[in-house]
Amino acid sequence: ALNLEAAAAEGDSGVPVLPPMHGCFSLGTTLGAITGVGCALTGVPVGAHLGVIAALGAVVAASQVRYLSPHTGRRSTRVGPDPAPAYERRSWPDPRLLLIGVIALAVGLGEGSAIDWLPLVMVDGHDASVATGAAVFAGFAACMAVGRFAGGRVVRRLGRAGAVRWTTAAAAAGIGCIALVDSLPVVTLGVVLWGLGISLGFPVAISAAGDSAYGGSNAAARVSFVAVMGYVSLLTGPPTLGFVGEHHGLRAALLLPLALLVLAAVLSPALDPPRRVRRSTALATVDAD
Repeated sequence: ALNLEAAAAEGDSGVPVLPPMHGCFSLGTTLGAITGVGCALTGVPVGAHLGVIAALGAVVAASQVRYLSPHTGRRSTRVGPDPAPAYERRSWPDPRLLLIGVIALAVGLGEGSAIDWLPLVMVDGHDASVATGAAVFAGFAACMAVGRFAGGRVVRRLGRAGAVRWTTAAAAAGIGCIALVDSLPVVTLGVVLWGLGISLGFPVAISAAGDSAYGGSNAAARVSFVAVMGYVSLLTGPPTLGFVGEHHGLRAALLLPLALLVLAAVLSPALDPPRRVRRSTALATVDAD
């Protein structure tokens, strides 16, 4: 629902909204990790900690949900023939939407792999201490938050395809540093590249899905499809890496998200609107003037 609301706001304003919105998720992850460490060090019971967080979350959600538009996601009631091609009028995926979904799947796996396995990779794969592994993950989450809060400027400057092409390539390079190099400074650089590089792919894919629907008539279904692709890989991909890591080592298992991020970089042109849509938009602007 939040992805759909942000996609609608982005379409209305023309300003990239989804990257900073997802930056709030990453910021929450970072603050949650810091809070958890603080509670553990001060002896706060887990039940009390989680209870307070749940209560605060409920209060914030209840106070802010009234600002969401009640019309977002509802089907259009327009009457008359729809000039869009048949594949753009369907709720089910067309070729472009499938490619956007694959990009979301790839970056979802890249993010989930770090969330589930990065501290353990540092401890078991690079002989770091447990504290160092936790600190590395906190640094990763912070870099991801920074990348998302700065993502609006990056998207405006490079376009969706350019932004995702370069950031996913950076994330793939970072994973390669962690998987293939034993030097701690190089691994640290890899973590920074991974965090910054993985930050934009998913929110930009959601944004592209939202405006891929002609007239917004089936935007909800298209955003939901891409979001599900990303979240499924976020949840199911890390166990797959664990299975591979059990047989070949976690560092070798990281080559799977690396390969998928390279694929996402190759597929990134699908994130930009087709030329026909861009030309139609330009003509409409000229007519309005």
